[in-house]
Amino acid sequence: MERKTKRVLSIAGILVLVLLCVIGGWFLHYRRTPAYSLGLAAEAVQQHDWERFGNFVDTKAVLGKLYDDSTAMALETVKINPSLSGITGPLTKALKPQVVDALEGVLRSYVETGERAIPGGSGGDSTLLNPIPFRVMTGLMGVSQVLRTEYSDSGAYVTVPVHDGRLDRDLEVVLRMEPQQDGSWRVVAWENMKEYVEQWDAAEKEILATLNAPSQQAIDKIWTLENVNGAVEGNGFARQLHFRIEGSLKSERPLVGIEGIVTTRTPDGQAVLSSFAETLGSVTHHHIQLDMARELNPFIGPEAAVMEAGKLRWSVTITALRFADGTALEIRRSLD
Repeated sequence: MERKTKRVLSIAGILVLVLLCVIGGWFLHYRRTPAYSLGLAAEAVQQHDWERFGNFVDTKAVLGKLYDDSTAMALETVKINPSLSGITGPLTKALKPQVVDALEGVLRSYVETGERAIPGGSGGDSTLLNPIPFRVMTGLMGVSQVLRTEYSDSGAYVTVPVHDGRLDRDLEVVLRMEPQQDGSWRVVAWENMKEYVEQWDAAEKEILATLNAPSQQAIDKIWTLENVNGAVEGNGFARQLHFRIEGSLKSERPLVGIEGIVTTRTPDGQAVLSSFAETLGSVTHHHIQLDMARELNPFIGPEAAVMEAGKLRWSVTITALRFADGTALEIRRSLD
């Protein structure tokens, strides 16, 4: 019996040693994975250790690519005339070092203090850069969960979930990481920023449609569009977009104001948006005839297209109806 017991203990000891070797080998391997380095980066943020955080995230490289992608998207969105590329290219390049340094200062402040400060003010608005990626950057710094890792000859592409409070959902961010001499990994780029922003915009549009549905139904009961038309007038660069809106309002409560957007479209789908606001004299039944004009910029792609298009289409969206009692029916245009 004693001999059998010793044999069992001996086998158990061997199994423990084997298990320890397996666990130890796995841990040594895990320590050399991108996921482990991301965990250390998150730990550095929790400890407010900027220097250690820099061991696992090349902030200059990440923000540099983020700036390039953001400015490219901004210029693509406003559709700057290609003839101005000789100006916009050098300008954005000249601004890059200062902007990257400023953004790095924001990230450093967050790591060291835990306080978020989004470039462009409290709403994150910016005339040049899309604010969404910079909000995500601070969200990324606490992420240690990894969904997928795909290795390449030069490094790894790591997919992580980032929770967005405005959307109340997770979206995937793909990080490119490179191996370091000490066996750790370092984040050098956010690879899918454009796709992330497109997913964010689509999700926001979906949420806003749900949020705005009750107000939209109420507005549709009060407002009836009867006609909208217009024309481009002027010569050369000095051209204006003139249009007239006609419609009727029928409300049980007196109205004091109406706001909206006129969309002018070319045959190929390019669009120019023109906002309007009209003050009403506390009316319940009212016919509106609103004449408006706006300057067109020949260096902005859609506006140049409107200037040259032979045929234009028009549509009107009412964004707010304001009542004499101080209340309003409003269509939200963003989640900010």
